Amino acid sequence: MSLKLNIHLQKGDFTLQADLELPGDRLVAISGPSGCGKSTLVRAIAGLERAEGNQVSFNDNIWQKDGFWQPPHLRGVAMVFQKPALFTHLNVEKNLRYGWKRRDNNRPGLSIHEAAELLEITGMLKRDTFSLSGGEAQRVAIARALVSNPSLLIMDEPLSALDEQSKQKILPYLEQIHRSLQLPVLYISHALEELARLADHILLMENGTVLHSAPAQIILSDPECGLALHRHAQTIFEGEILSYDPASEICTLNTEAGKLYLTSDPIMDGIKVRVRIKARDISISLHQLEDTSVLNFLPATVKSITSIPGGQCLVSLEAGDAPLLSRISRHSAQRLKLRRGLKVFAQIKSAALLGGTR
Repeated sequence: MSLKLNIHLQKGDFTLQADLELPGDRLVAISGPSGCGKSTLVRAIAGLERAEGNQVSFNDNIWQKDGFWQPPHLRGVAMVFQKPALFTHLNVEKNLRYGWKRRDNNRPGLSIHEAAELLEITGMLKRDTFSLSGGEAQRVAIARALVSNPSLLIMDEPLSALDEQSKQKILPYLEQIHRSLQLPVLYISHALEELARLADHILLMENGTVLHSAPAQIILSDPECGLALHRHAQTIFEGEILSYDPASEICTLNTEAGKLYLTSDPIMDGIKVRVRIKARDISISLHQLEDTSVLNFLPATVKSITSIPGGQCLVSLEAGDAPLLSRISRHSAQRLKLRRGLKVFAQIKSAALLGGTR
């Protein structure tokens, strides 16, 4: 399953060029500076931007090629924007019914009741849209998109207009939509946390061109891609819950990087999870320490050392089959005589468990 693109668009002085193949069964995040062409790219995929010679196909369905152009309403694409764009003359339920009327019955999908339950808006169905908070309205907009049974969901910075508290409330819903529905998603965002938490694959753009396209784990951890140099740089990898101790509230995970022990709410054995570790929460030692409050020490190998502003450096590590990043002072790196290939221990002070499914 894949999304194949060969797109060339000229709009005044701006040129968009994208010739690539993206996984058609994953959440693909598209990121880059404002004006780099992210929204133009997804509009071309949806059929809202049209140019001769472009080629777009999704899972062997040709949407544009050699003079053929399938209009947007036949592509089965649903879009969610920064602002909910709800119909103010309709209540919440009638907004959902508007999406329901445009559903493709040839594909399995959610009923209005199921979508309302998934986004936890059942109690809002009879409310007028002007009475909703920003976060509530955006959940309604997402539910309306889902009930149309899309083959592809496009989300153009859906959280950027919300306050931080509302963002944190909606992120778990976005995780659940992708994981439980197995719905392909193109997700535009500038936010590093959203990329790390949601993305399976990341597309980085600049000045209308695609700089990098790779699995999220690679993009987030590779200094050459830029995101690893961000002050909130973080890495992700997959894990499985082995056990949970309610007395200590510690769960034991088997991960690509090795065995980890993390504090957590109660969680069932066998659950697959994503682990996120920020670069600033990993320190490095040459020996495994004994008398320390740190629970997690992972044997690792230094892959590269990159100097960054503020007297610091970014150390790329490999632990097991997982990449890690450590942000430490250049003085510490020199004192430890860090170099490529050196065997060390990554001391993990904090890590986050992200949503998972059995």
